[in-house]
Amino acid sequence: ESDEAFFEVIKKGRSEVQNKDRYKQIEAEQVVSPLNGNSCLKYHGVSEDHGNNGIDSTDFQFFKNFGYICRTKIDPTVALIIEVSHRSDSKYVPAELTTMASQFFNSIELTE
Repeated sequence: ESDEAFFEVIKKGRSEVQNKDRYKQIEAEQVVSPLNGNSCLKYHGVSEDHGNNGIDSTDFQFFKNFGYICRTKIDPTVALIIEVSHRSDSKYVPAELTTMASQFFNSIELTE
């Protein structure tokens, strides 16, 4: 499959909230974006994580995640997920974590 078709299948699967009793999706963005010469899907999302309290509970933390899903060079039917996730009472990811993640992502080299 082409990169576009491959990532469309992944986008479709990721758009479905797996545990609707626990998570309420607030933001979700996915875009095909290369990472250091590799074909990848860049994503970020924010959810309310209600834990075992149920989705209607006002007691929750924000779960934020961002990263890349990249096709491997060895087997184009396999993808690697490189992700940073963070839970807190704030909807926002700390700037220090974003900086650290960017440095990490930019240093990754996927080889054969």
